[in-house]
Amino acid sequence: MLIGLVLIGAAFLLARESGGLLVGESIDRDQIAHLRNIIAADSAVESVRHLLTMQLGPDSVLLTAAVRFERRLNLDEVEQAIERLECAIKVQYPSIQHLFLESGTLKALSRSARYAAAHEPL
Repeated sequence: MLIGLVLIGAAFLLARESGGLLVGESIDRDQIAHLRNIIAADSAVESVRHLLTMQLGPDSVLLTAAVRFERRLNLDEVEQAIERLECAIKVQYPSIQHLFLESGTLKALSRSARYAAAHEPL
């Protein structure tokens, strides 16, 4: 009887932990606030908008963030800032194995480069 109760308790514990992973729970709020502070502390970052995390496995986290970089930066400087941010985040949170930073500045630079190429005189 005691062994049965232990097995039932273990089953409930495993179901609760696995259920959170299946649903794609995020990391805790303190860690999200700390990640936001890491990103916002970079001198190239103007603001951090959406920051989302999803637990993919016991030691695997996905992080996506919408970051607005300073408008004065060129494309190379934005790429360097992204590399700095990736390194800073992965040093503090090695479980973040998938990191996606979306930048409105990069989109604007890309659009203006496409526009200039399309309207360049032959």
